[in-house]
Amino acid sequence: MDGDNNTSANRICNNDESEQRSKYPLRGILANKYPPPYSYADYRAFCLTELSHDNVDFYSEACIYRTEALKRFSKLAATNNGDDDNKEASSNQGSRYLEFDKLKNGNAQGDYSSQQNLAHQQQTKQLEEGDRQYLTYILQDISRSYIQTGAPKEINLSQVIRSRLIQYIYDGNNLHPDILLPAMNKAFEMMKTESYPRFLRAILSGQYKSKVSEQLMTNNNSSSTRNLFHENVEIVFPNMKENELKEAQKRQSKEVSDCDANTAANLKEKELNTQKLDVIKKTAEMNDTSGAKGESTGFCCLKQ
Repeated sequence: MDGDNNTSANRICNNDESEQRSKYPLRGILANKYPPPYSYADYRAFCLTELSHDNVDFYSEACIYRTEALKRFSKLAATNNGDDDNKEASSNQGSRYLEFDKLKNGNAQGDYSSQQNLAHQQQTKQLEEGDRQYLTYILQDISRSYIQTGAPKEINLSQVIRSRLIQYIYDGNNLHPDILLPAMNKAFEMMKTESYPRFLRAILSGQYKSKVSEQLMTNNNSSSTRNLFHENVEIVFPNMKENELKEAQKRQSKEVSDCDANTAANLKEKELNTQKLDVIKKTAEMNDTSGAKGESTGFCCLKQ
């Protein structure tokens, strides 16, 4: 009987988890489409507790790069709209970049071929210098944080994908929005098979309770910096409090210096007033003395 009860309980749990998977798919959670406890912030907070947040952070930053790169590559399509075929192709590419749901199970464009790399290099050459520098900075920062061997938040990639991405990134000749897709697909698969199922089970079992809604309520009246890709997810900068403390110290020291300057000015003014009074007093005494001498001299003349 106990075995039958356990089997039925497991079946109910599996049905609930399957229902949650269809109702709250991973791609929607990563795009922050759902309220707590199925929001992006909740998923990242859960992954942070089990130290599996590297894939989440990489995927998020890679999506930001894709969005920023698409903006700049779209300008090429706008300037080169003389050719109808090229215009249609660029339009189709743009819609494909934005519709992430079309990446079925994260497996679309699993391989990034040399032919694609050459084609994307040609498009990269047409970018403006400022756009190239901006995208290169973001891409190399992502590589240093997640892709290079021994990176602080190194994600699990095959040696082929890792070495090819590093070569493309540091050559600086390919800044295409698709360049990170192989690594994004790998990170997505890792999340889908590992942390995502555990996240759903933790919510269903009550092991994970969302604190995001409480934080949003308390921070509703305060200003915050928002993620460029995940609209409702707050970015916490580690040095923000330190900078605020430094600013407060600067303001305090400025107030003290202003106060000291005012005090010094008041003391100086008081000293000048005192000196002024002394001069007036001495002048009056001198006048009195000279007057007395004048009177005595007059009397002597009269006597003579």
